Amino acid sequence: IVFLDSNNGWTVGQDGIFKTSDGGSSWFLESISSSIDYGCCLYGIFALSNENLWVVGGNKTVLHYRDITAPTVISISSTIDDDTYGIGSIIPITITFSESVIVTGAPQLTLETGDEDAVIDYTSGSGSTDLVFNYTVASGHTSSDLDYTSSSSLIISGGTIKDATGNEAIINFK
Repeated sequence: IVFLDSNNGWTVGQDGIFKTSDGGSSWFLESISSSIDYGCCLYGIFALSNENLWVVGGNKTVLHYRDITAPTVISISSTIDDDTYGIGSIIPITITFSESVIVTGAPQLTLETGDEDAVIDYTSGSGSTDLVFNYTVASGHTSSDLDYTSSSSLIISGGTIKDATGNEAIINFK
């Protein structure tokens, strides 16, 4: 097993190359060519970075691997319960990505809050799978179910959201 940072790691097994982006809690099989005869097994992995990964296998197989999968939004949630909150209350909104992302700039999220939508700023989470945006309840904001306004509610605002290999995140919600 090779970890490049506290979240991103790689290992090999008989079925192929496995990747984690959550510190090893879950592992995912990365697709590799089924037309190559590995000689039954992949034996070792050497990672200089996510962009320079070499795998050695049976039958003198040497593979060069590069992650080209873009991170995607998998959920949007809050850590606090649905309830009525007064003016000035802070409600953290978490956007969870499929892998760790690095944030530059000041992304914003637009929320449906009644007659006037609220645009909230990114607060924290760069280097992890969870980005946090804090919404402060303001006068005139009324919503029985706080939600984002559309599938394009996350705005990059001149920055970037990318994975460790530089793949731009797909930021449209489903």
